[in-house]
Amino acid sequence: MVRWCSDPLLLLQHREISPPSEQIVVSKASSPVSYWLCSRSGTEQELGEVISRCNHVKICADVVIHHTCASDTVEDRLSTRGSYFTATREEFPSVPYSSADFNDDECTSGGGNIENYRDIYQL
Repeated sequence: MVRWCSDPLLLLQHREISPPSEQIVVSKASSPVSYWLCSRSGTEQELGEVISRCNHVKICADVVIHHTCASDTVEDRLSTRGSYFTATREEFPSVPYSSADFNDDECTSGGGNIENYRDIYQL
C-alpha cells in the first residue's frame, strides 16, 4: 500500500482500501469474522503507519458492518488475526456473536438467504 502513496507519478488524491477487519484467511475481502483491524493487508499498527505516511492521500476504507462470513464456510477456522470461529454454528467469540444474535428465522425468502436486495425484509 505504501507504493501508491509514495509514487509521485500516481498523483493520487484518494485511495480505497479493502475492509481492514479480521477475515477468513483464504477468502474474499468481504468475509469478516470480527471488528478487529487485522486483515490480509496488515495489522492495525501497519494500517496506521500507511495512513500516516500517506497524509496527502485520503484513505477511504470499505467497511462491512453487521455482516459476517457466509455460514457455508468450512467449520472450525482461524482468521487473519488467529481468532477461532465456526460460521456454520454462527459462533464468532471474538466479537462476541452467537447464534442468538442472528435473525435467520426472520428472513422472508424461500431459501432463508437474501434473494432480492430490493426487499427490505431480506436485508
